[in-house]
Amino acid sequence: EILRRYVTNLDQPVFALVNLPEVVKGALFARYSRSPKSLRRLFLDEFVGELEIDGDAVRVQSIGFSIDDDSALKAEARTQAVHLAQLQAEQMAKAAGVKLGGIRLISEVPENSSTPLYDRYAGAPKAAVGSTSQAPVEPGQQELSLTVDVVWDIAQ
Repeated sequence: EILRRYVTNLDQPVFALVNLPEVVKGALFARYSRSPKSLRRLFLDEFVGELEIDGDAVRVQSIGFSIDDDSALKAEARTQAVHLAQLQAEQMAKAAGVKLGGIRLISEVPENSSTPLYDRYAGAPKAAVGSTSQAPVEPGQQELSLTVDVVWDIAQ
């Protein structure tokens, strides 16, 4: 029943989105471009819970963005992290008057992170359906970081 409020029909292949803020439409289509779900199913599964519905007004509570495939970014970050670890180990070995041997152990430290949310627009007023005000969506960025532990032998 909630879907009827936002689409012009429930079962035809061609329909229009109605009564949604532009920011929700934009986020919905961005997500839809990478999803195997139908637009209606995606809206119900991933967007309805982020809307505050009050009569005919709709307010966006929060929008989350994530990187779908970060494998290439992680590979580059690993390369850079290992290189940095080697530079630091060489500096410490030089300061201690020893030389580095081979790598004894190398591992990636597990991350404990979550997808960043543009949470409630940092207290800014929310745009309701039918209002002329725009929801302030600021450009943002996501950071990918990882930590590696590398243990070297000391050369004899």
